[in-house]
Amino acid sequence: MSAPSVWKASQSIRSLVPKIRCLARPMSKLYPTDDELYTRTTVNLLAKDEQAKTVPLVNNFSVRGFKISGDTVVGPVAILPRCLVHWNVGNYHDINEDSLTLFHLLEPRLEILVLGLGAENHRLDPELHKFFRRKNIAMEVQNTANACATYNFLVTEGRIVAAGLIPPEYREKEPEVEKLPSD
Repeated sequence: MSAPSVWKASQSIRSLVPKIRCLARPMSKLYPTDDELYTRTTVNLLAKDEQAKTVPLVNNFSVRGFKISGDTVVGPVAILPRCLVHWNVGNYHDINEDSLTLFHLLEPRLEILVLGLGAENHRLDPELHKFFRRKNIAMEVQNTANACATYNFLVTEGRIVAAGLIPPEYREKEPEVEKLPSD
């Protein structure tokens, strides 16, 4: 190659550099690729401006979760006066002052906290009851079926109430084992 043709080639390459820089993606932005799955996040408002007094009601429950005001919630749930929150407890053994902190920090102050602890009635630590009594919040501890009914009743009465509900445990029948004849 002669010097003029090398110079001409280098000039054409230099003219492409700004175009290549424009095509390069900045490293600070994320772009979807074919192997990534993006899902759209949706938010359902329980209380809109014209329905400011709408409070969630428990429609149904099962071993998997709850149907609350038409929305399905899987697992334990904390029902607050105007919203639903996943409640991070596995069973009634996990309920302590820390797991109940959410309920006594609410404004306006709750009158009653209804706890549904699964398929059976369980007793909580008496210190938890004393803690809520000091906060001037009544605490009602029941099985989940009765807690859902109590919560709905108190809401329709117009009381400021919240609920912490754990789905009832699924109890599978133990398979019958055939006995082998003994020798």
